[in-house]
Amino acid sequence: MQPGNPDVHSKEAVRSALLARLEASGYAPRASADLAERLREAGWFDHVRGHIEKYMDGLGDQVSSVSPDSITEALLPSALEVIPQHIKARTVTFLEQALMCTDASAADHTLDHTHG
Repeated sequence: MQPGNPDVHSKEAVRSALLARLEASGYAPRASADLAERLREAGWFDHVRGHIEKYMDGLGDQVSSVSPDSITEALLPSALEVIPQHIKARTVTFLEQALMCTDASAADHTLDHTHG
């Protein structure tokens, strides 16, 4: 690992372990549904859709040769940047609680009472 560069393999290992624990706990579907609803309410999907349309229009005749992966690679950073801060905070709080809790009702309580 080079100084200043994150160890991608370690990050992926931690991410995979956290996702596996979240899935095993049963919290993942609830968190995912809540996040999608919050993003929808904030107009995030429409905002990102607009960016996709502009990107595709800018490709002109090359649009037919562009893969979904290349579109995702080009637009994902900006899409993540425009997620409202209160939604990010709510999601992080819920995930922290869900990963610490063994009781599903505790995570339900956290999700139901986290403001944002």
